Amino acid sequence: MNGDFKVLYLAKGDRTYPSSRYRVWQFVEPLAREGISVEVRPLFDNRWMKQVMERQGLARRVTRLGLGAEAVLRRWKGFTGLADYDLVILEQELAPLLPFALEQHILSDARRIAIELDDAHHLKPGRAGKFNHWFAAADGVICGNEFLAQAVMSAGGRPHIVPTVVDLARYSVKQHASTLPLRLVWLGLASNLPHLRMLEEALRSLRGDLDLELVVISSSAPEMAGVQVRHEAWSEAEEGNLIRSCDIGLMPLPDEPWTQGKCGLKLIQYLASGLPAIASPVGVNQRLAEGGGILLAQTAQEWAAGIRQLADPEQRAQLGEEGRQSVADNWSLGGWAKRLADVYRRLGAGDA
Repeated sequence: MNGDFKVLYLAKGDRTYPSSRYRVWQFVEPLAREGISVEVRPLFDNRWMKQVMERQGLARRVTRLGLGAEAVLRRWKGFTGLADYDLVILEQELAPLLPFALEQHILSDARRIAIELDDAHHLKPGRAGKFNHWFAAADGVICGNEFLAQAVMSAGGRPHIVPTVVDLARYSVKQHASTLPLRLVWLGLASNLPHLRMLEEALRSLRGDLDLELVVISSSAPEMAGVQVRHEAWSEAEEGNLIRSCDIGLMPLPDEPWTQGKCGLKLIQYLASGLPAIASPVGVNQRLAEGGGILLAQTAQEWAAGIRQLADPEQRAQLGEEGRQSVADNWSLGGWAKRLADVYRRLGAGDA
């Protein structure tokens, strides 16, 4: 490993795992240019996303148990030379179901330990105790937003806010024109598809006025009565092209503690592609909207009004330009690599 500062990052997954892809994998090369060598050891390989996330019911539970046990055993065998690293980072936790005391014992040779948190995992049933112990015991917690940082501080921890960001070079800008149908896009994991049900009334109310198509980029798509839905399977290589082929990005969210912890990734991806977006005013979505490019909507009437407004290609182009600039200024990989390097160095020095 090259570089004068060494980090061992114990990631949740490989590049197919969304949080790992954006919280660490995309930073490896930029951090190397800042003199920081990051070795990433994922817990789960691509079978987790392919086999677990695409299955339902008993098949999903059985697959999860099998792959989970295999992953834990593989990770258990890999804990050598921890003292050789200036900083060890756990994405969320060492492994699901392992108690805090055992994880802390396994990592006892590490010089410094930090936790990476980009979702409200501490709110999952039965998980608060373990996460609160880690929040307090770690040398610091890297949080994706203020809501998560507040949870860390409440447990006696030391948060460092680093938002989820994107590499703008991977997103070409949409050229808006008067084409039909008007394509609305939603991107995300199948587990979040129920959020789209919040839009059914609004979309059905527009049937007689606008030629609409809802494009769902995920492992599956819902059937919505009276709504034209097109499913596109997600792939990292095609993600940017699929977003750019659409016109308006959507991010409906219920207002719940879990969604308050979301980091707004899909909104940032829409804006990076030059698409305007409509989103629920929940959590970080409100802060993202301050930079431009996003209309906030709560009721079915507000969602419908937002879609009507953005049916105008000039409106889409104007808001799309604002959103792209907002990402460049606040939510880009290039803008955050050096700042993340500084956070790593402070954590490694015990200066939390």
